[in-house]
Amino acid sequence: MIWSGQVVISRAEEEYFETPFTRLSYLSPSKVLEIGFGLGISAALNQKRLMPIQQDIFEIERKGYMDLKMFAVPHANARPFFGCWQKAHIEEQYDFIFYDPFEYIPHGRAPYSGRSETAASLKQILKPSGYYAIHILVMETCLMWKDSTLSMWSYSRSS
Repeated sequence: MIWSGQVVISRAEEEYFETPFTRLSYLSPSKVLEIGFGLGISAALNQKRLMPIQQDIFEIERKGYMDLKMFAVPHANARPFFGCWQKAHIEEQYDFIFYDPFEYIPHGRAPYSGRSETAASLKQILKPSGYYAIHILVMETCLMWKDSTLSMWSYSRSS
């Protein structure tokens, strides 16, 4: 997948995405929010490993959203949403939030601005007993929070 001339993700990443989802499978969340559909790799692994009752997925790129709608056809528990999750009126509270968006940085805006605001927004829609994970593909790292406790693990393509 290419965004603004940059490769955001490719099918070559699929194999090692299995590691974080295998490690997260013990969570058994009922309601999952996934931010960033991309090629659908993590959405498929959410279905396979976490098996949620409800999986809400946001995608901001039109082609990705069309693919997301196709993904939702055989997965009745997957609900596709088009647009920026921060601008949506989300009334749900989730057991698990998987945040894996490419850093879409508008022209003239400094990278990494607003991360504390993003974390605060995620916490508002997370159940008190819930977890959220941020996948950092470039570093092959997954960060996961519950309350104020941070867990982090690294993995590699050969894992």
